[in-house]
Amino acid sequence: MSYIIYADVLFGYHFIIHMTLLSMISAILWQTIRITRILLWAILMAAFSTGIFFITINFSAILYYLIYAITYFIMTYFFTKSCCFEKTWLVCILITVLCCIWLEGIMEIWKFGHSLNMYTFLFACISSVVLCRMIRKVLVKKHILLDYAYSILLYLPHTTIKTKGFIDTGNRLYNPYTKKPVIVLDYRLLKNYLPKKCFEYLKDYHNTGQFPYEKINAQGTLKWFPLPYSTIHDKFALMPACTIQKLYFCETNVAYRNITAGISKESFMDKDQYRVLLHEGLNPKREENS
Repeated sequence: MSYIIYADVLFGYHFIIHMTLLSMISAILWQTIRITRILLWAILMAAFSTGIFFITINFSAILYYLIYAITYFIMTYFFTKSCCFEKTWLVCILITVLCCIWLEGIMEIWKFGHSLNMYTFLFACISSVVLCRMIRKVLVKKHILLDYAYSILLYLPHTTIKTKGFIDTGNRLYNPYTKKPVIVLDYRLLKNYLPKKCFEYLKDYHNTGQFPYEKINAQGTLKWFPLPYSTIHDKFALMPACTIQKLYFCETNVAYRNITAGISKESFMDKDQYRVLLHEGLNPKREENS
């Protein structure tokens, strides 16, 4: 049985395959690459792949796949190096192999269902890239949580609160009076510590934006004061704040004393998993036990 193979169709097929694989590799390696660079590399690799096919077509399929694989991996290696991936060549090759296996598996599944056409082929390519991006986001999120999430103890007068904190690299707020870093608390963290009336004042602050410092200081054990800060739009504002006697990191045994704690006007972090946003300067991995 003989087949008619059109060079332009074969080139287009290889171009889409290479675009998909390069996009999957860049997604897994978490490297932002200009689309023009991916297009140029995909065109070049598709031209090589098409040429290799027509050169080896009269010999054997094994020779074609062997030369094709070697050429692809060499060009992928130079592609990753030209994009300055901060990964070793072994990791780049491993990711390339896994992406190739995944994409080939998707193609075989579509063939098995006797439904492989241009639309399902494009859908398989696009869904593979989207899946790689989703997997990478999950991995990056877990990596960030492992590096920046800590179990902490907040030492207050007459009690200690155990909770989870997250080091926010964007939190660069300092107390202008003490020149020390400021952490940000979710007000609900103090519900079981403050007197009921004081907590109601704190709760009303989130609805009205008004904080009765004199009333709450007269009834509670914590002393509150207004802390100036700038919003994202560089607008001046005041945040109610108090002083935490000691901030203790359970995993690293690092402690900081007399830390200013501001109260967030809104809840932060997904699903309320973390109730404290820590300052970037309070990284326990960079400090010795104080």
